[in-house]
This record gives sequence, structure tokens and C-alpha cells, in this order.
Amino acid sequence: NAEYMGTLSECLFFFALQKKKMSRFVSLLHYLRRLLTRLLSILVIVGLFAGHQLLTQPFFMRVVAALLTAMVLWSFVQTFRVQSFVEPNLSVNGSKICKHCRAAKPPRAHHCKSCKRCVVRMDHHCSLAAACVGAHNHKHNLLLVFYAFLKSAMLGGSSVACLVFRFHTDPTWRVAVAIVAVVFDALVFLFTLRLLWERLPMLARGYTFIETLKDDDDDTSCPKKACGWFENVEEVFGPHPSDSGLLLSM
Repeated sequence: NAEYMGTLSECLFFFALQKKKMSRFVSLLHYLRRLLTRLLSILVIVGLFAGHQLLTQPFFMRVVAALLTAMVLWSFVQTFRVQSFVEPNLSVNGSKICKHCRAAKPPRAHHCKSCKRCVVRMDHHCSLAAACVGAHNHKHNLLLVFYAFLKSAMLGGSSVACLVFRFHTDPTWRVAVAIVAVVFDALVFLFTLRLLWERLPMLARGYTFIETLKDDDDDTSCPKKACGWFENVEEVFGPHPSDSGLLLSM
């Protein structure tokens, strides 16, 4: 019996060790996937900017393109750099315990299956940034959409003008670049316009995207329904104008 118990203990220890190694390997794969996704998104943003710079445009439009691209990039980086996860050792009176990560679950917090952690006032999981959008980075995500909308609208219009007025004078490769830029800008414009059309009313009402999916008018656990639109916007962007990050989402 002693020999049998010793063998069983060794087997259990071996399986526990292998499970720990596998868990570390899976975590490494998730980290590499997030890193690759973010790098690809940054390459797309920079690539679109480089494509616009190849077009024959006034100096003013080149400066505008550079400024808007910088704001899009900064907001994108801030979206995944600023975390909104619930602290592991957080203790909130009356809070629930998450059945997935076993952490305290404050009001309006939700568990993200992709990040495998609870997020404070979770809005959604951003696939492009490979990060959860919550209380602390919701502002940066909204500014990212806003700046991308402005960039696609202004530079898309300039690309169309470049394509129409210089179609017969510019080289073929410039015309091809202009066509690609117009198509991409149109797709980005429509996508960001749809997001702003959906998210701005949510912002004014004080709702997150997840809360709109399972809205309950009888729910009184959250004070958002008693607030006006100004207080709801202030909750996301901060009480001071400098907190809004309208130029850069600092």
C-alpha cells in the first residue's frame, strides 16, 4: 500500500506539473495573439497614412493627415494600455463573487471570456485592440472611433478629389493608390459612423453596450437611470474639460 500510494503521489505531482506548464504555454499563446493583433492594427493605421502621403495633396492636408493619424494611434494604444480589470484582492461590501475567476464582482462589472477576468463597468471586448473596454479606457475607445471617423471623412474626400482632378495627369500607380485609399476610407467611414450612431446615445443615457443587450427598466441597482446626459458624459470623460482628451486622449 505504501508503494502504491507513493506511485499515485508521483503521478499526481507529474500531472499537476504538466498542467501548470500547459497553463503557462496557453497564457504565452494568448499574449502572442494579442501582441500580433495589435501590431497588425497599427500597421494598417500607418499603412493608410503612408498611402495618403503618396497622393498629390496640398501641404495642409498632409499636416492634417499626420495629426489625425497620431491621434488615432495614441487613442488605440491607450485603449489597450489602460486596463479596467477588477483588482484580484478587491473587497466590496455586498458584491457578488464571479463564478469564473472567483474575484469580487462590483456593480456593473462583467466577466470577459476572452481576457478571463472581470472588468469594471465593461462596455465590450475590442477585437482590434485585443483588450476589454471598461471604466478606465472607455474614453480612449470612443476617441479612437471619433478620430478614425474624422480621418476617414476628411482624407477620403481629399482622395476622391485627387482621383477625379488628377486621373489623367498622375501616373497609373498614384491612381491605383488613390482608388485603394478611397475604398478603405469609405469602409472605415461607414463602420465608424455606425459605431458613433450606436454609442453616442448609449453614452448620453449612461449605458454600456453590454447593458443595452440585457436592459431591465426595473433594475435600480445602478444610479445611471437617475442621471442626466451631462452627468453620464462626465462619468466617462471626466469632470474637467482637460480630462476629455479631445486633442489627445491623455
